[in-house]
Amino acid sequence: GVSTYDATSVNSVGFDSTYKAFTFDAASSQYLSSSTPVDGNYIHSISIWFKGTNLTPTTGDTLMWIGDNVNNERIEIYLESDKINYSFKTNDVVADIPLLNNRWYHLTVTYNGVAGVSGREIYLDGVKQPTTHTGNSAVLAVDNNTLNLGGFSGTSTAYMFSGSIANFRLFNRALTQDEIYQLYAYQKEDFGHSTNNMTLKA
Repeated sequence: GVSTYDATSVNSVGFDSTYKAFTFDAASSQYLSSSTPVDGNYIHSISIWFKGTNLTPTTGDTLMWIGDNVNNERIEIYLESDKINYSFKTNDVVADIPLLNNRWYHLTVTYNGVAGVSGREIYLDGVKQPTTHTGNSAVLAVDNNTLNLGGFSGTSTAYMFSGSIANFRLFNRALTQDEIYQLYAYQKEDFGHSTNNMTLKA
């Protein structure tokens, strides 16, 4: 079954009706806040379309965050112009990849409950990315189910996200590579990704 959760807009998050996307301005500390069923060592996948407008090689823009600012008690995805960081706080899986501003990307991350680098995967536009692991290798231990999109309360605006976020989805299992590709392919035309090249899948 699918559950839908209402979100509270903090500091007047915008909405882009063309892409059915929420729009965020870091300087105004805009984010969405909601609650989730996430608890403990929660196996999950997160799927999201994003378009950054001010990604830089430093500070890290928070795309989404669940939990507390305590080691292994949070799930955070933050972006820089040269990386995607899928963090459990001081327990990070990182894909080094250049990200352009003003371009839509489809991002999916998966966690199968296993500690260390073998527990998490990062997919961009349906393609699995090479990753490295830094920090500790503990399993996830979330005890605060608050979800924030585009940033989080009490942080410097330097760590907030500027841009657009659409179709945020949270799954209570690790999606397969094929399922992730289908999620991307299903909407890629809507977000301006070319379909005039043939893709053959075995």
